Amino acid sequence: MWKDFTDDPIVWKHLYLQNTPTKILDTSVHIGPKSARQRDHNKEYEIYRDTGVMPPPIFCEGKPFTPESTKRCRDSNWFLNNSWCCDCMPPASLKSKLKSWREVRSDGVDTDDFPCLPGYGNYRDTGVYCAYVNSEWQNYNRERGLSTHNLCQNPDHYETSTLGALEDCKKKKSFKKWTLKILEKERKAKLAKATREKKAKLKKLEKARRVMEILEREYLEAEEAEEKATKMFNNISTSVKLA
Repeated sequence: MWKDFTDDPIVWKHLYLQNTPTKILDTSVHIGPKSARQRDHNKEYEIYRDTGVMPPPIFCEGKPFTPESTKRCRDSNWFLNNSWCCDCMPPASLKSKLKSWREVRSDGVDTDDFPCLPGYGNYRDTGVYCAYVNSEWQNYNRERGLSTHNLCQNPDHYETSTLGALEDCKKKKSFKKWTLKILEKERKAKLAKATREKKAKLKKLEKARRVMEILEREYLEAEEAEEKATKMFNNISTSVKLA
């Protein structure tokens, strides 16, 4: 059974995808960071009902800065820094340069609070500000040759099977071989790093040993000087007593 598992090409394909650089495509499915993902229990149940096999966790697709994901945000500060997947946006080069809702709105109201959605309690209407933020993000990505459809550029926030690495998979005849090559390269790099660190520590150790040898020699010299001084002091003290 274990041999069948380790020889399964699907297993090696999954491992290969987990260990290779990926490209975010317009068709990639954004599910957010691990701490913010939401399980799609309905879809999981449908698969279980149809196949009798419980599938691995399936997560809901979603994007940051949409009216739905920001409807609980009171103002633009909360919108940009506390809404779902707000950290997907580059903080220093983009987010810090965005205008506030107070600066964007054109309804004549001088406040940063989003208007309430009539009939929806405390839910807020963030549609206009969402359009502004996403437009700025699209321009930012366009200038850098990045996707203007999937704005988040963190591959870890996407469903692995929907990333660009799948294009490369078509050229691979043995995922086991290529995965082992990747792992071998990683281990080789770790070995080289460990060897460098060992040499660096050895240099420090040898330097410390030389310092210890010098200190030990100086200590012995000081001890010898103390013995001589003690002997001379005792001699003179004896002479004083006998005088």
